[in-house]
Amino acid sequence: MATRLRKLMRAPRKLTFTREGKWFVGMTIMVGFGAVNTSNNLLFLLLGMMLGLIIVSGILSEWVLQKVEVTRLGSGDLYAGAESSLTYTLTNRKAFLASYGLVVVEHEERESRGRRRRALGLPSEPPRGAKEREAEGDPGSPRALAIRVAAEASSVAVAQYRFPRRGIYRFDGYDLTTRFPFGFFEKSLPVFAGHELLVFPAITAQLPAIGEGTQTQGDLVRQAEGRGGDFLGLRAYREGDDPRQIHWKVSARKNALVTRLHEREDADAVAIHFYSHLPAGEVAAVVEQAFEQAVEVTASLCAQYVRSNKQFSLHTLSGGVTEGGGPGHLLACLRHLAMLEALRGEAPLQMELSRRGSRLLVAPAWTPASVLGQFERVVSGEAAT
Repeated sequence: MATRLRKLMRAPRKLTFTREGKWFVGMTIMVGFGAVNTSNNLLFLLLGMMLGLIIVSGILSEWVLQKVEVTRLGSGDLYAGAESSLTYTLTNRKAFLASYGLVVVEHEERESRGRRRRALGLPSEPPRGAKEREAEGDPGSPRALAIRVAAEASSVAVAQYRFPRRGIYRFDGYDLTTRFPFGFFEKSLPVFAGHELLVFPAITAQLPAIGEGTQTQGDLVRQAEGRGGDFLGLRAYREGDDPRQIHWKVSARKNALVTRLHEREDADAVAIHFYSHLPAGEVAAVVEQAFEQAVEVTASLCAQYVRSNKQFSLHTLSGGVTEGGGPGHLLACLRHLAMLEALRGEAPLQMELSRRGSRLLVAPAWTPASVLGQFERVVSGEAAT
């Protein structure tokens, strides 16, 4: 409803002065006063030329913006703090005239903009003045430039952008802007097209080796295909199976290759727990930053286990991801962590512990001792660097 209301109230075009445009308009006004006061024909001629440039600027900039369509392309996996590429395709539907100097500027929703600015250490709301906004160093929303889009053709524009924090970034539309032809004015065509991006937590933590730490529950024997355990059963041979596991007698009887299955003895299966709780009351920026750092540690642990071909599960106070391994499992864990919201409460919350795998806890500084004592290994939430 709010987006629809903004759409109805918003002007079909937005025109702003550039620094050069302010000087040029000011000079035009001064020449106009001089021409009227002195009745000098040369000044009238100069005034007409300057007014003509302003009119031509408005006409050409309007032609440039007309019949141009923007399509957002896939952005791939986005990580907080890393340089990301947001790609757009601009298609010019005009039959003869090319479009020049087009810029796609995303419009952040207010909540997303406030979260991004707080992550940069800035107030949630930007200042009104252009000089103040420039002085505070806020990069703003993503911007992509297409220098030229030929008639009846398409061009690709790429915005290089760095998201400061994980989470969902929502955009309610974008502006298609240009300063063509003289750079005196910036004309914008607002387009309302909702869009959201999921940004994963950064994977930058320097953590201890996976093998470090004590384990008190011994090896975990899981009912799954593997080697070294008790006999589990038979199945048809698949390409890539170990030829040494072929059951030759059964294979001869069935006239097809059959391989043995064994239970997998896996001492490295780990259940990663993250204590996603914050103290009750208003959370200071330092505490919020510490929580985000603990999320990065958890994400880095998941990536480290995937690189080591280990099986693991992820558990938080808001849910989790079942045991698995590989790149697909890592993406599922990162997606859960990206959308994770901290739970708040007066009393320390107890975690539901996994019954499978050795238990590992990522513990922020405020994790209570009653929770710490339930785990075989504890990793500090401040381990990220």
